[in-house]
Amino acid sequence: MVDFLMPDRGDYPAWICFDCGKLYGRARSGVSTYHLGDRCGWCDREIATTQPRDWGYPPAPDKRNA
Repeated sequence: MVDFLMPDRGDYPAWICFDCGKLYGRARSGVSTYHLGDRCGWCDREIATTQPRDWGYPPAPDKRNA
């Protein structure tokens, strides 16, 4: 199944943390699977991360303030 909301950008992060998701996105379903072992694609912290789709594929932080 293809998620049509996903941005077509090669530099879009594979994983984002809760803090960045809450700051830049919006929760889609209220259920997300977080895991350890990856870095957030935006803040670069090694912290529990989830897929950006769980936050509605939010725009990248640098694009929001440009």
